[in-house]
Amino acid sequence: MKYDHNLPDDSVNAPDEAWWKQVLKLGFSIIFVVVIIGVGSHFLGHIVGPIIPGSVHKKLSNYYSKAFGDISDQKSARFLYTQRIFQEILDQKDLDHEQWEIRQVQQEVVAATLPGKIIVFSDKLFDFVCHENALGFIISHEIGHAYLKHPELAFGKLLPSLVLNFVFNIDVGNDVLQSLSSMFDLKVSRTREKAADEFAKKLALARYGHLDGADEFFQRHLEEEGKSGPHEWFSTHPDTIKRIEAINSHYGQDNELIPIPENVRSKKCNIFND
Repeated sequence: MKYDHNLPDDSVNAPDEAWWKQVLKLGFSIIFVVVIIGVGSHFLGHIVGPIIPGSVHKKLSNYYSKAFGDISDQKSARFLYTQRIFQEILDQKDLDHEQWEIRQVQQEVVAATLPGKIIVFSDKLFDFVCHENALGFIISHEIGHAYLKHPELAFGKLLPSLVLNFVFNIDVGNDVLQSLSSMFDLKVSRTREKAADEFAKKLALARYGHLDGADEFFQRHLEEEGKSGPHEWFSTHPDTIKRIEAINSHYGQDNELIPIPENVRSKKCNIFND
């Protein structure tokens, strides 16, 4: 068979695509996957989270609570005092005490909200608050998370990936994609923190008639930790200074604050006050 020189030679490779085009394609591909994973998983969380039975959320919270070292049964002065403030705030919102719970834990979590309307706090919280106004704001903030179902939505978002990973041994993505997707998670977390802050401001205004002292926790945090830390984009919480400014925008005129009783407050309060 004679070779036809007019036919194209398959051995000749097509010219390589410009490197910058390859980089652009890779970048757009990663962004597309991150958007699908991030937005899709959070959308799924809004569907799955609320329909998970409350008993499942409670069991999950009981597990975490025990892991944190639940010492609520010791009925310390701090626990009883915080529980009273907690219940009074629930009454403001006409929330059923039977459906809500607050627990004291050993691990230094400061304060957190678990699925099933369970709030936990540790002694470390009192290193940052010396007045009931500040304590009430933090508790209201955590109640806001629970009221807005933030823990359930977070668990609903996490559940599908856990099922894929543990039941079917399917990984949701490599470390790079998961890290990029986590940036979206951080943004969602900051948005929820701001929503809980707004919820707390409304409750604090209704309870005390002003927001003076409500920023005490954040002020003490700045004094102790300083301004160093990751940029807000890489944090689960909004910038502390911005949170203080948002509270201060509602400031009154030197309203009287309610000090935490001496048998409850931290010795650090004496240092702060000096």
